[in-house]
Amino acid sequence: MKKIIATTLACAMMFSLAACSVKQQETTVTESSETTTQVTETTEETTETTTEETTLRAPSTQILTKEDYVKNARDKYKKYVKGDCKDDFYAPEILIKSSYADSVNNDIKKIFEKYKNAFKKDEDAEIFGSDYIVYLTKDGILSVVFTEHKGKEVHHVYNIDVTTGEKVDNARIAQIAGVTSIKTAAMDALQNAYNSTYEYFHGAKAGKRVENYKVIPENGKKLTSEEKNMQATFNEKYFSDDMKVGLTDEGKMFFVITMYDAALYSKFVIDADGNSQDYVGNPAWVSPKNTKG
Repeated sequence: MKKIIATTLACAMMFSLAACSVKQQETTVTESSETTTQVTETTEETTETTTEETTLRAPSTQILTKEDYVKNARDKYKKYVKGDCKDDFYAPEILIKSSYADSVNNDIKKIFEKYKNAFKKDEDAEIFGSDYIVYLTKDGILSVVFTEHKGKEVHHVYNIDVTTGEKVDNARIAQIAGVTSIKTAAMDALQNAYNSTYEYFHGAKAGKRVENYKVIPENGKKLTSEEKNMQATFNEKYFSDDMKVGLTDEGKMFFVITMYDAALYSKFVIDADGNSQDYVGNPAWVSPKNTKG
């Protein structure tokens, strides 16, 4: 009798252990399956995010909007700058799939890497921010001006054909704008800028401030020191057919020009009519504003 009971208990224990083993295997398989599913879902989410961040637009004959070709990459470069000033750094990122677009984006990245190193060495480095302007002509010429504010402003100009993704040189820009000499057109633009500013403050009856690239002295006798400084900006060293230029939305040429302003020599972006170019409020709008220069 004892042998039967012992045998029965042994069998019961064996079945119980077998059942536990099967249950444990099922749990392990289920947990493994759930983990695999989670990993798969996470991978898919990561892939979607990466794809969204790196999606580039292939060149096409269809001309779209500025926002389709350029985005504000400020968030991308926030880690490169320190403190509250990071909100003052705007940066364009070209969304066109081409080697030239890649080179533009790399140039801007290198600039922010320099910022990072500068702030690492000195938290009070005199780098005050950056912004940009974007133009797009009806023919698909995209002109981007990226400006660094570092005491004196530094302007970088990039011109790209959105239909091919290639760089647009000054010769083609001049052809589109109907300009035979970039150098002469730039000097005319500077003259227009001085005259429009003078007219703004003194009225149309005051006459011209500059004529034939010569500053007219207000006292009618000889140039003051300020007027001499203004005259110095017409020096030919500041002008050439290779200077930084681009096209406005209307297809007018704009120039990066050295002007005399409030006892400082500064570089301004002005169009052929002498209007200075600036961004409207938030560069994320990538829209230029015309103001009298």
